[in-house]
This record gives sequence, structure tokens and C-alpha cells, in this order.
Amino acid sequence: MSYHSKEEGVLKLNMSGRFVPGLESYRYLYYPVDLQDIDEEHLAKTIAKAAREELGGNKAKRTVLVSPGLTPLALRVIAILLGLTGSLPEIQPIVRDDRTGKYGLGDIVNLEDLWAIAKVGAAC
Repeated sequence: MSYHSKEEGVLKLNMSGRFVPGLESYRYLYYPVDLQDIDEEHLAKTIAKAAREELGGNKAKRTVLVSPGLTPLALRVIAILLGLTGSLPEIQPIVRDDRTGKYGLGDIVNLEDLWAIAKVGAAC
């Protein structure tokens, strides 16, 4: 099944973790690792590769992201904080301990650093 964008210059990414009926025009990106094991450089390269394939090397006029659960609220908060402060915030995910099954705070992720990695990854 193909998930190529139907709108010219629009990058559509389904990162909801599942195929969703009606999102056939969205490229499905699944990153099957625990949050604490995310390799930012690999993720940036994966998204850059999808963008190149979808857009043929052109810049996206806009990007549409399908996100799971409460993520849309978090993304709105990030956008507001970026507008208020001029920089991206750090984020700290809640992660599950495989040994105990209990949830706790994961490592802090600096989104500014991730942005820098993405700029380098996009050039690859």
C-alpha cells in the first residue's frame, strides 16, 4: 500500500503508531523502540529520507503530522513556548521500567540539540 502525498509540496507523516483508515495519503513512519532508546540522528535521517522521497528534493510548503494520544496538546504547548521564548524547550518523557513495570521520568531531551542534528541529517 502506498502512502504518498496527494497534495503537491505537502509532507504528510503518520506517526500515530498504527495504520489509520483515511490516512492513505500519509507516509506511515513507525519507530519501534522505547522512548529512552531513541537515536535522534537515526530518526532525523529517517524523516529526511521520507521527505526526499515524498517531495523529490523540494522543500515542503507545509508538513502535516498525525500524532497519538495527548501528543497534539504537547505539540501545541511546544509551539506556544517557541513563540514566547524564541527557543525550543527541553522535554522529559515518562518511561516504563522493564524490570519493575513502574513508570518514572526518562532522560531529558534537548529539542534545540535535536533540531541541530536534524539540520545535519537533512543534508545526508
